[in-house]
Amino acid sequence: MEIERMELEAKAEQSEKELWGLVEHAPVVMWRASMPDGRITMISKKGREVLGYRENESVVESWFELVHPDDLAELLAGISSVSAATKGTNGVLSTQLRLRKKDGEYGNFFTTVRPVRDAGGKIKMIEGVTFEIPAENS
Repeated sequence: MEIERMELEAKAEQSEKELWGLVEHAPVVMWRASMPDGRITMISKKGREVLGYRENESVVESWFELVHPDDLAELLAGISSVSAATKGTNGVLSTQLRLRKKDGEYGNFFTTVRPVRDAGGKIKMIEGVTFEIPAENS
């Protein structure tokens, strides 16, 4: 039993490393944030790059701090709406918004956000895939 458990743990660890390799090299911003505070718990290498941060540099504390103030209420309402409509499951919200880069300028982005629930059905985090919309297309 102990050997089987150790083998399963090793396989799970290897799978996580492989997935993280994919996340780190994907040409999009991949991120995860705790709820309800939006504290960033993971952001991909490309995410740091697009937002103007070096690899080991801290990005802002909360994902919501990056969202333009005029877009934040709509984003939160959308997350809430998706969450209510998909009670017990994990629905998806897709929207366009502006995110603040390190230099203080805002870029136009398209994001897909997925609320993730705990065993009791409460939203414990949100995760997303986001890409910048080139200026000529926005």
